[in-house]
Amino acid sequence: QLLDLSLFGWSDRIWSIPVWPDIQLLQVDVPADVDFIPCSTAHLDFHAGGMAMLRGKDAFTSETVEVLDVLTDGLQLKRNTQLSWPTGSRLYPARAAQLLEEPTLTKLTDRLVEAEVRFLVVEACDWPEWLPTTLYRGRPVWDRRPDDTDDLAQASERLRSTFDTGLAQPLITDAARRPLQVFGQRHLDLGREARARVRSFIYGMRGRQKVVWVPTHMADLSLVAPASSVAGTLDFENVGYTRFSNGRPGRRDIRIELWDGTVIMRRLLGGTELSADVERVALDAALGVDVQLHQVARISWMVLCRFAADTQEIEHMTDSEGVAAWATVFREERDDEF
Repeated sequence: QLLDLSLFGWSDRIWSIPVWPDIQLLQVDVPADVDFIPCSTAHLDFHAGGMAMLRGKDAFTSETVEVLDVLTDGLQLKRNTQLSWPTGSRLYPARAAQLLEEPTLTKLTDRLVEAEVRFLVVEACDWPEWLPTTLYRGRPVWDRRPDDTDDLAQASERLRSTFDTGLAQPLITDAARRPLQVFGQRHLDLGREARARVRSFIYGMRGRQKVVWVPTHMADLSLVAPASSVAGTLDFENVGYTRFSNGRPGRRDIRIELWDGTVIMRRLLGGTELSADVERVALDAALGVDVQLHQVARISWMVLCRFAADTQEIEHMTDSEGVAAWATVFREERDDEF
């Protein structure tokens, strides 16, 4: 009944919408006519000048308040609360939003309907941006290992153009003269801090504006001989690097990960086949540490990428203290000049 009448009267208005995953329960009573709400604020979507919503056990009992300042121990309000809220009441950040379209109500019984409702937030979000501080050749490195409990897709694209007059064999031209990698990642995050970091990374990428180096996190090359700290070459199992790549962009940057957590990133300048089993590749700089075979966890290619789409979606399985999933697709960017 409430849903029917509220949509009838206010569906074209601006609504105050809770950020549902950021729920918390009040740990103390909040009486009426006070201008401060003690609560947790770290890694939650509260912001100065924004809103918060207090809610009881049902949709008939709620109060939206304006936030003057966000403090480490609570919210300073612009105006005093009008209702008293006992311990255990729900508290959410809230955003101004508008319905994207009139929702379709599905009748289940004479007193029960179901609807999927989509809102567009109509206020700017000042969530902090963040990009990894680890740099390689002047660009950030997104080296967070994805969750691979599900199959992750990886493909190659070529910038092919076809000229066909219909009178002769079509002329097919590869503009980039090499394949560009496209691969998916999926991340599972537990807790507010980890989820906030992923969200800040998404904001930091600004859709498809920014680029980062992304490792494949695959065992792409296999070291067959120990390497000294001053050596300028590495010996790998022969997998056709000299024949098929040999320093070409897209397959020339590697990330060496050791079992103790040490990470070494280098550029391969070219290679030669020592035998049918071994290839020797030249490095742009010495490793700086001695590396034994048993120390190597994996050696992966690194690719300069941007998001394949401007829109990124986070799936919240639980509230912000629990689990959320984020799946995305990275598309390789030409790195010939780097």
